[in-house]
Amino acid sequence: MICIAPTKPLIHPVASKKEIRDVQKFRYQILVEELGFDTLPGIDHRRRLLGDRLDDQLPLFAAYAGGRLVGTIRWGLVSWMTQPPLAVRRALAAGYGEGYHRAQIGICDRLAVAADHRGVWLNLELSTAACRSLVQNGCSACFCWARPRLCRLYQRLGFRDLGIVADGEADQVRRVMRLETSDQEHLKKIGSPFLEIFGIASNSDTCMRQ
Repeated sequence: MICIAPTKPLIHPVASKKEIRDVQKFRYQILVEELGFDTLPGIDHRRRLLGDRLDDQLPLFAAYAGGRLVGTIRWGLVSWMTQPPLAVRRALAAGYGEGYHRAQIGICDRLAVAADHRGVWLNLELSTAACRSLVQNGCSACFCWARPRLCRLYQRLGFRDLGIVADGEADQVRRVMRLETSDQEHLKKIGSPFLEIFGIASNSDTCMRQ
């Protein structure tokens, strides 16, 4: 018997309009058709797409295995030119971003993973890729919002639950979570895999100041 090991997904930045459209189709298949999240903003049932204007303004990562799209996440820094999603606007209005300039605040959202690749590994790899890019681009506080089943994963990474319900539907609750690069003691306590990322970022900042 010949056993063929599953192909390990490779994560790449999305670089073309076609790839953005492929990601939007993939999101629709996973989040809307499979998981039933039919109240998400940006749904186009006619074209079977899940996307919005932020897809043209914020970077996307896509994970491929055997030439097939199996995962994606969106990330980026908030700016005066890039309106943050509603959940983050509510968090900022409630004071959860106090003390930070808008350009220091990062967001990651639209996480979607194919059923046969679900589990901690790819979720972690996509989230790590997004957070690494955010930190390297000057992010001091990263916001995400997670379904209850993913809250524990993000807490393991170092995010703190802000306790804000982003959706009104009982079966589609999302919670806004925040990770701060200065929260070193907490990150050390939980053994966050992001410690190395933040350490590299701190060294880089020190060199720039010198």
